Amino acid sequence: MVDGSALADLDTLSEDFGEFIAYDITDVVGVLVGLKPAALVGGNKQDIDTDLLGRLGLSYTQWPEKNLVYVSRDGETVHRLAELHKKVWGKNAIYPDESREIGRLLGYPETATEYFIKRLKTLDSDSPLPAFIPEETKDTVSSYFQNLVLSPDNYKEELASYCEPLEAAVREFAPRTYAAFCALSSRS
Repeated sequence: MVDGSALADLDTLSEDFGEFIAYDITDVVGVLVGLKPAALVGGNKQDIDTDLLGRLGLSYTQWPEKNLVYVSRDGETVHRLAELHKKVWGKNAIYPDESREIGRLLGYPETATEYFIKRLKTLDSDSPLPAFIPEETKDTVSSYFQNLVLSPDNYKEELASYCEPLEAAVREFAPRTYAAFCALSSRS
């Protein structure tokens, strides 16, 4: 069972530090509810304190040089994500198998990960594949829960299996963070 006061402290960070930490909070909530086996957070002006991650019952490891923290409910998964991510850093296109495993560890739908890899291979070409943005969620609060590369052919299933459950979990377990995203979407 998650410490309710730790979860409230996590949720409050979005009010204190804004949009960028709200994405990290979203990923941590995804791990807490079991939607994501692991998450990669940090790299912002303000990061989630590792003591708070411990209070939430999460395992973590850090990459201090990049100001990144890998988070999971178990140590084996968190260390595997860190190992893979450090290996592919800046070279995802030459490590498709590792990128697939990273996608799985982050809880992304397989079809989205495959499109991500396919798209990577085209980025230096004359006709790169686009980052797909669904028209039906563009400029809505739901768009803030689509921090992965969706595939044009399978995006509806990807939204239903990953993005919508993630949004529902944040709405339930981190209502202040959800309200922050709602406020951002109303500014569009």
